[in-house]
Amino acid sequence: MSPVPLTPAVTPGDRLGMMLFLGTMLHGLLILGISFAVPEPDKTDPLPTMDIILVQSKSVKPPEKADYLAQANQQGGGTLEEKTHPSKPVKGPSPIPNNSVSQTPPKPAPQKKIIKAEKKQITSTAGQDIVLSRPDKKPKEEINKIENTQKLINRSLEIASLTEEINRKIQHYASRPRKKHINASTREFAPAAYMDAWTRKVERIGNLNYPDEARRQKLSGLLQMTVGINKDGSIHTIILKQSSGHPVLDDAAKRVVRLGAPYAKIPDSIRQDDEPVDILYITRTWEFSSTHTWHGRGL
Repeated sequence: MSPVPLTPAVTPGDRLGMMLFLGTMLHGLLILGISFAVPEPDKTDPLPTMDIILVQSKSVKPPEKADYLAQANQQGGGTLEEKTHPSKPVKGPSPIPNNSVSQTPPKPAPQKKIIKAEKKQITSTAGQDIVLSRPDKKPKEEINKIENTQKLINRSLEIASLTEEINRKIQHYASRPRKKHINASTREFAPAAYMDAWTRKVERIGNLNYPDEARRQKLSGLLQMTVGINKDGSIHTIILKQSSGHPVLDDAAKRVVRLGAPYAKIPDSIRQDDEPVDILYITRTWEFSSTHTWHGRGL
């Protein structure tokens, strides 16, 4: 019995046909541009959100049966029959944007209005209206400016007062009489000549009016006087600088000087600070001698 030849299950023609089919399919996909895309998520199903409740106060003792969860214990008052939410929940924005809902910016917080101080009217019992007003507060710079201005005004007033006082003293000094003091040691010609003439006159009057009581008691002594003579020759002052030790002689010396007035006018050649003097003061020492004479001596 002869063997029967076996035919293969897949022939080369089948392989060729399969390769052509796959090549045709691949080229078709490239030509038609078929692409793959990730399906979009369902916009109607947003992510879950969480409500957060914040309380403004807390209780030391926790409630027996809590109705909500919060960051602190809070014991309710129990005045409402129905349970209410402690506060309106604040919802945060959804992580997935929703184009259907318009995104409107929040309204700015209302600014506090500056209320100006207004006049308040108060009615008294007597029927009279008393208006009280609150003074506006001045800026610090304006207050400092006013204070500096007041200081300048006060300083100007002080300067004016001092200037007036200085001028008054200058006028008083200028209007006061010019004085000059001379004595036996003076060597200036005009004052020395006037003093010599004045001394001779006083000696002559003194010897003519020698005090009788001093002659009877045989009194003698030295005394010193300063005689002020006005410009017209009249006597301004008589000052006893050193007593003789006998009141009779002191009084007699003053009386002799008064008897000789008025004396010669003071010439303009006798000057003080390059100005004619108004009062000339002559200081001399006088002697009542034991021979009952009266004469002048040097210092």
